[in-house]
Amino acid sequence: MRISNIIRAILDPFKRKDDSIFGDASAKINQDLKEQNKGWIKASDFERMFREFKDSEIYGKTMSYLISKKEEDKPNLNELRNILSENFKEFRQFLKSVALKMNDSDINYCILILAGFKQMYLHKLMNISQSGIRNIKSRLEKKLPPYLYKTIVITHHYNIG
Repeated sequence: MRISNIIRAILDPFKRKDDSIFGDASAKINQDLKEQNKGWIKASDFERMFREFKDSEIYGKTMSYLISKKEEDKPNLNELRNILSENFKEFRQFLKSVALKMNDSDINYCILILAGFKQMYLHKLMNISQSGIRNIKSRLEKKLPPYLYKTIVITHHYNIG
């Protein structure tokens, strides 16, 4: 059994009932994308990106390391950062378009939370202090539209992390 399948089995009780990452915010995301003349991409496409990432080897390795805390399980964090940059280009652009003041750390926080990583581990993955993670979380309330803040920070932080 793959490690990612084991991790998924552990996290299953925390899954949203509608199996949607964005839930009620999907319609608003689609509306924002249409207003930006990006109607060719939908919230469901973003959700597919997250599901594919969760099925990846690097995701399984990273979760295994975070749970086991064994140094030999430590993933290549540069590889993880590259994957987050490459695989989520459209999602990054979307976040920057709806929240103009977001920086890369803010966006990485959002992506990692939506991917199911617990807040208590984000400092290791982002290479910043735990207080830095708390600061990002509090800044996001001012930067993100309320529907996205609720979806990303409140719903996913408390249901998964």
